[in-house]
Amino acid sequence: MDLEARSLQPSAKALCLSKLREYKSDLNQLKKDFKRVSSPYANQSTCEELMEPGMADVHAMPESLHYCCPSRNQLIRWEICSVVEILSQQRQTLLYAHTKGLNDAIDKSKKVLTAMSRRIRRNKWIVGL
Repeated sequence: MDLEARSLQPSAKALCLSKLREYKSDLNQLKKDFKRVSSPYANQSTCEELMEPGMADVHAMPESLHYCCPSRNQLIRWEICSVVEILSQQRQTLLYAHTKGLNDAIDKSKKVLTAMSRRIRRNKWIVGL
């Protein structure tokens, strides 16, 4: 993006470069926040700093909304469950495609064999007459 912004006309170049600098600083700040929260020493106060005002009491929230600072084991369990779910969906897709492909192949071969048997019977009638 930086190279493309520098190649623009001067009128649009300044605006794009300033927005790009702003985006880079936002990205760097988000990276710092992520490292701070994802470190093994992240504690409840770190989570509370990142939450919106009025949402600081994590324990008052329902269990399903505890996204702030899940433990490493919780993250691993969630990741494993999501991977298993994706793999299950892909397995179902592959099985469906395989079954559909087999059914299509069987139908096509039935048509070919039926046409061959008709020709054989027709040829026998022609030879017999």
